[in-house]
Amino acid sequence: MTSWSLLSEYFALILIVVIMLFFYDSKQVHSARRRLFWNCLLLSVASILLNIASVHAIENIGRVSVEVNKALNSAYFLVSVLMSTAITYYIFQRLLEFVYDKRCLQRARLALWLVLGVYTGLILWNLYSGVIFYFDQAGNYCRGPLNAAGFLAPVLEVGLVLVCYFRNRKSVGRAMVRIMWTVPPIVVLLVLYQVAYPEQLLNGTISALANLIIFISFQSSRIERDPLTGINNRRSFMEELTLRMAGRQNYQVILVALKQFARVNQVYGHSSGDAILFQVAGALQQFSAGGRIFRYNSVEFLLLIPGSDEKEREERLEQVLSCMRREWPLGESHVAVPFCAAELTYSGQDCTPEQIISYLEYCVRLGKEDGRELVRFDGETAQRHRRREYLIRTMQAAVRDGRFQVWYQPVYHRDTGSFDSAEALIRLSDEQGQPISPAEFIPVAEENGLIDALSWIVLEGVCRLLGSGTVPELKTVSINLSMQQFLRKDLTERIEDMLRKYGVAPERLKLEITERVLADNSQLARQTMEKMSRRHLEFLLDDFGTGYSNFSSVLGLPFEAVKLDRSLMAGLTNDPRSRLMADTIIPFFHKLGQQVVAEGIESREQAELALRCGADRIQGFYYARPMPESELAEWYRSRKKAAEHT
Repeated sequence: MTSWSLLSEYFALILIVVIMLFFYDSKQVHSARRRLFWNCLLLSVASILLNIASVHAIENIGRVSVEVNKALNSAYFLVSVLMSTAITYYIFQRLLEFVYDKRCLQRARLALWLVLGVYTGLILWNLYSGVIFYFDQAGNYCRGPLNAAGFLAPVLEVGLVLVCYFRNRKSVGRAMVRIMWTVPPIVVLLVLYQVAYPEQLLNGTISALANLIIFISFQSSRIERDPLTGINNRRSFMEELTLRMAGRQNYQVILVALKQFARVNQVYGHSSGDAILFQVAGALQQFSAGGRIFRYNSVEFLLLIPGSDEKEREERLEQVLSCMRREWPLGESHVAVPFCAAELTYSGQDCTPEQIISYLEYCVRLGKEDGRELVRFDGETAQRHRRREYLIRTMQAAVRDGRFQVWYQPVYHRDTGSFDSAEALIRLSDEQGQPISPAEFIPVAEENGLIDALSWIVLEGVCRLLGSGTVPELKTVSINLSMQQFLRKDLTERIEDMLRKYGVAPERLKLEITERVLADNSQLARQTMEKMSRRHLEFLLDDFGTGYSNFSSVLGLPFEAVKLDRSLMAGLTNDPRSRLMADTIIPFFHKLGQQVVAEGIESREQAELALRCGADRIQGFYYARPMPESELAEWYRSRKKAAEHT
C-alpha cells in the first residue's frame, strides 16, 4: 500500500491561514478582485483539507468504506482543479487590468471553463471507469491511466497565461510582471517534481506558494492607493497611463481640481476637510465605469476612462461637472466647494505620459487664472501650451547663456525735481533678438521656479552698476524680490555678500515686495524685514491697489515708501472715484511716515494730478521709459545738458 507524506500539506495549510489573517481587512472595500482572491484562498484550504482527509481515509480503508473514499478523492481532484482555475482567472484579471479591450479576458474565461468542464466530466466518468483512480478488490488505492490529468490542467492554464502575457506585455503592470516571472516557473517545477516523486504531496505547497506570491504583489499595491479615500494615487496613475499609451489605447482623462480648499480646513477643521475629500472621491467613482479614479494630489482627482464616442464623452463630462456643483453634507450643514476641471482625449497622439500630465496641469492653471469651470485641451490650448513651453526653454537658455538684461526706469522726485533713483527691471529677447514682454515671461518664470534665478541676475546687475560709478546721478536703485527669494533663510547674507563684492553701501539698494509675499508667511516676513532694516536695507511696498491690497499689511512694517499700482493711477483723469481714493490714501500714508510713489504715469495730466494729490515720486513713461544700462548714462547726460541750456 502506497504511503504519502502530509508534512508539506500541513505546512501549506498553516501558510494559507496566515495569508488569510493578513489579507482580511473589514475596512477595505470588498471589490470583485478582493472577493476573487479570497475565494482562491478558501478553495486552497478546501483542497488541502480534502487531500489530508483523503489520505487518512485511504490509510484507514478498513474503517472507511470504498464509497466514502471515492467521494473524498473525487471531491479533492475537482476542488484542486477548481482552485487552480480560480487562481489562474485571478492572474488573468490582474494581467489584463490595464487593457480596455476585454476580448482577450473573455477568451481566457472561455478557455478556463472548457478546461474545468472537461476535467469535471473526466472525474464523473472516473466513478465508473477508474481512469484517474480506483480501488482494487483488496481496497488499495490505485492510479488510473489518466491520473496525471490533474497536473495537466494547471500546466495548460499556465500556458494560457503565458500566451496572454506575451500578447499584451506592453500593457502589463510591474506587479504582474513579477508574478509572471515567479508563479508559472514555480508551478511547472513543482508539478514535475510531484510527477517524479508521487509519494511527496505538493499540491497544497503549489497553491500556497502561488497565493503567497500573489498576496505579496497585492499587498505591495497598497503603496499605490490613497490612504484617505481608498482610491488609486498619483503613482498608480502614472503607471496605468504609461501602460495605456504603450498599448495605443484610446481614453478620456478628466482632472477635477478643488479650489480654495484651505478655507474649508480653516473654517471646519481638517477632519471635516478629509470627510469632504472622501465624499468627492466616492461621488466621482460612479463615473469611472470601465476605467479608474485617482487622487492625483491633495485636492485633485483624475478619471481615466476607456475611449468612447464623442457623445458618451460629452455626457460623462457633463455628469462630472453636475456632480461637482453640488453641496457636500458636513454634519448638519452643507458646503459648496468651488472647482475647475480639465478634459483631454487621447487617441494615439505622439506624446509621452509626462506631456499628458503637463497638458492637464496647464488646463487647470488656465481654469484657475481665468475663473473657468472647464478647460479642454484643444487646438487653441495646445498652442498656448507650446508657447509656454517655448518660453521656459528660452528662459533656461537665457539664464545659461547670460542673455537676460537689466533695464532701468528713472523715478522723478518732486522735492528735488531730480531723478536720483530708478527701478531695475529684467528684459528678455528670443534667439532672433525679438523682445519678449515681461508680462508674458515673468508669470511663467514664477510658476516654474525660474524667478529666483532671474532675481539674482537683477541684483548682481544693479550692484555692478552702482559700484561702477558710471551713473553718478543715480543714488539708489530698487529691485523686486520674488516670493522664493524672500522666504530664503540666507537672503540677508546673500544680498550683503553681493553689496560687498561691488563695494555698494546698503542704503543705495531698495527692496520692493508685494503683499502676496507678505501673505504667504506674515510672521517670517516681519522677522526678515526687521532684520534687514537693522542692516540699513529699506523696503518699498509694490503694487498697492491690486486685489491683494489691505492697510493691515502696511501697519507696523518698516516700509520706506508705498507704490500705488498703475491700475489705481489710470483713472485719475476720468474717474472721480480713483481721484477720491488717491486723495484719501496718500495723506494716510504720509501720516504713517511713508512716502508714496505713483506708478504707471503716462501723460502730463496724470502727472499733475498725482502731484496735486500729494505723490512724492512719479514713475512712468511720461518721465522716462525703461532703458538698458548702455543708454542710462546717456539719458542722464542729455538731461544735464538740457538743464544747462535753459
